[in-house]
Amino acid sequence: MASKEQQSVDLPLYLRRIGVDPKRKLEPNIETLNLIMSHHTRTIPFENLDVLLRRPINLDVESLQTKICKDHRGGYCFEQNMLVWHVLKAIGYKVTTHGGRVRWNVESRDVVPPRTHLFLKVWDLVTPGDEWMVDGGSAPSLCSAFPFIFDKEIETSHDVRRLVKDETGRMFMQLKIGPTTWKDSLEFTFDIMHPIDVEIANWFTSASPVSHFLNRLIVAKADHDGKRVYIIDGKFCVRKADGTFIENTPITSKHQLNALLRKHFELVFPEETVFGPAGSPWCE
Repeated sequence: MASKEQQSVDLPLYLRRIGVDPKRKLEPNIETLNLIMSHHTRTIPFENLDVLLRRPINLDVESLQTKICKDHRGGYCFEQNMLVWHVLKAIGYKVTTHGGRVRWNVESRDVVPPRTHLFLKVWDLVTPGDEWMVDGGSAPSLCSAFPFIFDKEIETSHDVRRLVKDETGRMFMQLKIGPTTWKDSLEFTFDIMHPIDVEIANWFTSASPVSHFLNRLIVAKADHDGKRVYIIDGKFCVRKADGTFIENTPITSKHQLNALLRKHFELVFPEETVFGPAGSPWCE
C-alpha cells in the first residue's frame, strides 16, 4: 500500500467539491487557474475550528482530501494552499510554495509577526517568465491569480489590491479600504517554504500557546457580488468589495453560531458543539 507521502491528489473529487465538472478538460493556463480559484474561494471557507476543538492539523494529501473534499470542511492557509498545490501540480502547472507574514491590523511595520502564512507562486501562464500569486487560504483570500507586478492598482472580483516595496526592499501586498486608504495585508518573500518550514509553522499556528488561532474564532468565505462573509470572534459580518461592512451582528450563543456556520458556510457540526476559548460569548 502506498504511503501517505506517495498518495496523489484525487482531482475529480476536488473538482466536485468546488462545483466544477470533473470531466472538464483542464489545461494549465490562466483561464483554468482563475476558474479553479473563483470556485475554490466561494466554496471552501477559511476556518480555524479544528484548532479551537484541539484537533491535530494534518497536511498529507489524504488527510487534506478527507477533511476538505469528503467532509466538506474548510481550513486555514497550510491546509487549503497545500491542497491547491497538489491540484495545480496534477494539472501540469509550474508551482512553488512560499511563506509570508500576515500584517492585517498590524499597524506598524516595525512589528514582526510570525512567518506563518503559505501562498503559491505559479509562472508561465500568459507569457514566458510571468509570475502569479495564488492564495486560496487567507482571510480575505484571492479569488483569482494575482500578477507579481509592483506599484500597480489592480481591481479583483472582491477588492482592490497592489504590491509595493519599502525603501529596504521588503515586499507587501496591500488592500484598498474606501477611496484612498491602503492597508498592508501580507509581507512576503520569494524564498521557497520547504516542507519542514511548513511543518514547523503549522505546529506553531495550531498548537503554540501564543498562537492567536487558539484564542480567536475566524471563518471567512468569498460570496457573490463582491461581498465576503465572516465570523470574526463574536460577530457575523458581511463586507463589500470597498472594505465597508453592511452587517455586523453579535453572536451570543453556541446555537446561533452553529446556525450561522450551517447557513453561510455549509459547515455542519453537532448542535451542542462548543468552540473555544472558554468564556467566549458564543460558548453559552
